Amino acid sequence: MPGTNTILRVVFHTVQAHTEDGQSSVVSSPPAFVGHKAITRYAPAGDFEGYVSYGIGVGRPKASTPNTRVRVYEVERIEQELRALGWGAARGSP
Repeated sequence: MPGTNTILRVVFHTVQAHTEDGQSSVVSSPPAFVGHKAITRYAPAGDFEGYVSYGIGVGRPKASTPNTRVRVYEVERIEQELRALGWGAARGSP
């Protein structure tokens, strides 16, 4: 990825980004260049057997701090937690 010092790998488990016939099920996404000074761009990296991954280009100009800090959260079972709070599974509707 041009302008990128490091690639952060993000993986989603037990998901798929394709239909049964192999076509992409992604209906919209931001442009690859997102316009953030620490995130240079992103790209899909894989969709195989329940794992969907993306590469996120992380970088700053060489004259700045060489390390970019990243805060990471792990989220699991969102649907069950939303149901427990009384929210339906269909796009966050109550």
